[in-house]
Amino acid sequence: MTDHTPPEVPPTSLPSSSLPDAAATSADSAPAAPPTVDAQAYASPTFAPPPPTGLSITSFVLGLVSIFFGFIFFVPLVGLVLGILAVKREPTARGFAIAGIWINAVMLGLVVLGVVVIVILVAVFGAFSLPYMNQIVQVPSSPA
Repeated sequence: MTDHTPPEVPPTSLPSSSLPDAAATSADSAPAAPPTVDAQAYASPTFAPPPPTGLSITSFVLGLVSIFFGFIFFVPLVGLVLGILAVKREPTARGFAIAGIWINAVMLGLVVLGVVVIVILVAVFGAFSLPYMNQIVQVPSSPA
């Protein structure tokens, strides 16, 4: 294993001419210039534009729309897909994406449940109505 410590550098000594002379700083000399202000320290901060949040907000809005128009299978399905994409692509808008996923999943589940209930009801009442179909749709025969 190699040692990664930097090599030691001997301390350097300043020449005596670079040290301030006590006699040179008398009351007769001109006052020192005021300290310069760093312009960068007082500059207005630059803000980065916010990351895009289109997918997550669209998922959330489609979830709200699917509450009122939930009988449409397409709206909650698109909202659910957009919400899943938004969780992966837009980490700053994670809350909207998760809310959109939940709302759209619940509405999609209700749509599927509604379709299953309607199919079962049609099958059950259709089977019960078959014996009565001959009486309802009775074609009169013509006497020959």
